Amino acid sequence: MKTPNPKILEIAQMADVSTATVDRVLHGRSGVRSKTREKVLAAAEALRKGELSASTRGNKNGLRVCVLLSEGGGSVNQTLRAALNKSAQAADVQLHFESSPRMDAATQAKALNKIRNGGFDGVILQPFEHPLVREEVAALTESGAPVVTLLTSLTHPIGTYYVGLDNRSAGRAAALLLGRLIRKQGKVALLIGGPLYRSHEEREIGFQSVIRRSFDDLRLLQPLDCSDDPDLIYREVTNLLETHDDLVGICSICGGVRGLDRALREAGNRPDLVTIAFNLTHLTRNALVSGTFDAVIHQDMTRIAERAISVIRGNGPNAERVSIVPTEIIMSENVL
Repeated sequence: MKTPNPKILEIAQMADVSTATVDRVLHGRSGVRSKTREKVLAAAEALRKGELSASTRGNKNGLRVCVLLSEGGGSVNQTLRAALNKSAQAADVQLHFESSPRMDAATQAKALNKIRNGGFDGVILQPFEHPLVREEVAALTESGAPVVTLLTSLTHPIGTYYVGLDNRSAGRAAALLLGRLIRKQGKVALLIGGPLYRSHEEREIGFQSVIRRSFDDLRLLQPLDCSDDPDLIYREVTNLLETHDDLVGICSICGGVRGLDRALREAGNRPDLVTIAFNLTHLTRNALVSGTFDAVIHQDMTRIAERAISVIRGNGPNAERVSIVPTEIIMSENVL
C-alpha cells in the first residue's frame, strides 16, 4: 500500500520547526537556512517512506499555537480561555494569547498579520466577518498553519476549521422555547451583538424566522444592536421596560448580559416577562437560580476547546471542516 503524502503539520512536528517554515521549504521559497531546509526535507522523506511517525519527533516544547480573542468578552471568554489552557496542557501544546478590540475588524486584521509572521504552528480565533479579516485568514491558511475559528465562523472559510454551535439552529431553538413559555399576546425584544459576528447574524435569522412563522400573537420589535456592551444593553432594556407595557419576551443572543440582568433586577417583578440569554456563566447561572432569566442556550466550552486543540494536533476530524457541538438548554432545574 502506498504511504500517503505527509501533512505539513506532521512534517513540522517531525522536524521540530513551524508549519510556516515547512511551507516555505516545500514551495522553494527563500528565508530558510540550509541546515533547516535539509532537516525538513529529510523529515518529509522519512514520513513518505513510513519509516517514522510524527509521534516520535521528540519535540520537548510542544506545538506553539496563537489564540486571538476579542477584548471585553466577559465571562464567556474567561471560561473559553481556561478551557483552552487546560486542553493545551494535556496535549503538550503551548498557547500564546493575543487580543483585539471589540468590534474592530481593521485592528484584528493587523493582529492576524503579525501572528502570520510569528512562526506559529496553528491559530485559534474568534473572527470578525469582514473582508480585511478574511484576507488575513486566507493568508494564514496558505502558509500551511491550521486555522480554527471558535464560536463564530466566516462566510468563505477556505482552509479553516470551525468548532461551535450551529448558530442558526440555536437561534431557532431560542425562539421556539421563548414562544412556548410566553402565555399571552405581546411584544418580543431581540438583543443582538452587531454585524461583525457571523454567529450573531445566524442566530438572529433563525430566531426571527421561527417567531414570524409559528407565533402570530407575538410582535417582534426591531432588533437592538448592543455591540456586546453591558452599559448599552442596560440602557436599552430599561427603556424597553418603561415604554412597552405589553413586552412579554426578551432574548439576548449577544454578550454583555450583565446589563440585561441589572435592568431586569432594577425593574422589579415582571411575572409575564420571559427572558432567554446565551452561554452559561457564573452570572447567567445566578440569574437562572434567582428567576431573573428563564433559560440559557449553552455551548460547552470544554468540548469546544478540546476539539480545537485536537484539530491543531492533527488528531481531530481533519476531513471535516465543521465540528458542531450540541445546543444545550439550561433552566433553573437543571443548572449545575
